[in-house]
Amino acid sequence: MNFLIKIWLKQRTSLSNFLNRFDSFNKPEQNSLFFSNYDEAIIHLQEKIKSNYKYRYDIGDRLRTPNSVWNQTHQTGLLRDDCDGAAILAMNILYKAGYKNARLLTLVPIKGFWEGHTVCLFNDLDNKLHIIDYGTVSPGFNTFIEILQYFSRTRYVEYDHFVYSIDIFENKKWNNHRTDNFSKLAIIMDI
Repeated sequence: MNFLIKIWLKQRTSLSNFLNRFDSFNKPEQNSLFFSNYDEAIIHLQEKIKSNYKYRYDIGDRLRTPNSVWNQTHQTGLLRDDCDGAAILAMNILYKAGYKNARLLTLVPIKGFWEGHTVCLFNDLDNKLHIIDYGTVSPGFNTFIEILQYFSRTRYVEYDHFVYSIDIFENKKWNNHRTDNFSKLAIIMDI
């Protein structure tokens, strides 16, 4: 199962890039905004997100382009999407506030494929790592492993292993930056 999840996460970016060509919202941004600072950007994000819990754990869909999510959100007034859309909107808003290192982090438990979850991951000015999960910003983490441990203690308590993927949007397309495994046992044993 681990192998199949890795293949899906790596191929999801290619499939998304193909399908995004046909998205009616994938055009230059309408109502483009720029934020003078991080706090202003986060307030805007929190005002716009209303998650669609019907599809909360759906990682089977494509990754829409930041322009597509932005345009649809500003046309309807609120983001009505699952975790992918919320993370993409957060990434787009962080870009506009000057945080060009924002990227997506998707985690999928090996034995719970439909409980996958996507968040926005970024470094602040002090180089602390943060995640934005449906508009909620985490406290700063020192290392990426700390973020994985955080998820293993909160969202994925009942799972010992999961696969994670980091995706970045550059040159108008999604790119899979890294896909790997995480095991609680490896961390406990300090492997």
